[in-house]
Amino acid sequence: MMNRFEVPIAQLSFTQKLDLMETLWSDMSTHEETLESPAWHAAILNDREAALNAGTITTSSWEEAKERIKKNVTTQAEMTMLTKAPQHQSPLPQAGEG
Repeated sequence: MMNRFEVPIAQLSFTQKLDLMETLWSDMSTHEETLESPAWHAAILNDREAALNAGTITTSSWEEAKERIKKNVTTQAEMTMLTKAPQHQSPLPQAGEG
């Protein structure tokens, strides 16, 4: 039996997280015959195919999709940096402080 171990994911940089994910995927994909997609994958694909056939969704080229993903990731990274930016305290006394 394999022991569980914890990885301090919250402490990893974005690049380290990507490296970890790629390492895990590379290892998992060496045993493709044992990988099975969960049933919900088929359900989502069927729903999307039906929506495509009904004309309620459209497709994008791979280049368009990559650009859209890149913009979304960049926007999310910028938002994260803004919300985690240190709050600077004014060296001047505030009203009522003396």
